[in-house]
Amino acid sequence: MQRMTRQRAAVSDALEDLDDFRSAQQLHEILRTRGDTVGLATVYRTLQSLADGGDVLARFHRLLGEPTFFL
Repeated sequence: MQRMTRQRAAVSDALEDLDDFRSAQQLHEILRTRGDTVGLATVYRTLQSLADGGDVLARFHRLLGEPTFFL
């Protein structure tokens, strides 16, 4: 179980505001636009942890060539 850091909370908060699937790269850009300093690796790890726990839906996006996530 990962502890809830400020960065992980920012990722979760950003997911709650979305109405569609987003990739880790897209979510990272949203966080940067908001002024949150969250590393891309943290976004990937947080999304994977949330997906493993069943807290987010994950699907592979063929055009992006990477998984996308939705809360």
